[in-house]
Order: sequence, then C-alpha cells, then structure tokens
Amino acid sequence: MLRVDDDDRLRVVTLDRPDARNALTPAALDDLRDAVRDAAQPVVYVHGAGDAFCAGADLETVRDLDGP
Repeated sequence: MLRVDDDDRLRVVTLDRPDARNALTPAALDDLRDAVRDAAQPVVYVHGAGDAFCAGADLETVRDLDGP
C-alpha cells in the first residue's frame, strides 16, 4: 500500500492504491506514521499514485472493524 524511496535529503512516500483512490486502511495509517517518524531525511514528501492524493479512510475496512 505504501512505497518508500529514500535518498540523502528526501524521503518520498507514495500512497499506492490508485484503484481505491489511495484510501487509507488502519494498517496503511500505521505504515504512514512509521514512514514519517522513522525518516532520517530532513524532508518527507507524501503523494498519491494515480489521479488522487487520498480519498480518506477506506470505508470497507472501517466497517469491518465495527462488526456486523
């Protein structure tokens, strides 16, 4: 769901679910937090693959967390 590419001064984090308009699951939120927190680079650039940055929360996943 996330792609992380590093160089000396920049970490690029790509939300990589273009089929779901890069909607975030709970696991993706954890991964995103870790990618930003653990960066050794002074700049972190976050962007979305495809035509959208991020549609927000993945409602299917959130619905599954609440139960039936």
